[in-house]
Amino acid sequence: MNKEITEILERTLVEMLNNRGWELWWIGDSFEHWDAYGRTPKGTEAIIEIKIRQQYYQTKMIERYKYEKLTEASDHALYLVSDPKGVFIFWLNRLFNLKEEQIECPDKTLWQTKKIKKSVYLLPEKHAYYLSLD
Repeated sequence: MNKEITEILERTLVEMLNNRGWELWWIGDSFEHWDAYGRTPKGTEAIIEIKIRQQYYQTKMIERYKYEKLTEASDHALYLVSDPKGVFIFWLNRLFNLKEEQIECPDKTLWQTKKIKKSVYLLPEKHAYYLSLD
């Protein structure tokens, strides 16, 4: 999956959420640490980081650096992971006692091949709000 396809999928997810009562704007090509911002269906202002995964994993991963940037920027930081089983939305500010792990990850982005160890948090699905893609 290349950058252009990822951006199209991110914008599509934002539109999908907007069709379900959200009021979001995609800014994925900006210099922010998140891909969208706006309001939840209950009117709460929030920022959202979006990850598109081609493979399903029961536990979702977020880089510690990204987690910190998002939660510092907003009291309502959301992490949306889309994979073949659906869309999982984590309210990052409501997650506590996360265990840091070191995992081999791409250096900079999905489109890089160089790998380095990164500090990450593994997020169990049970802590996410689930949206079916049906």
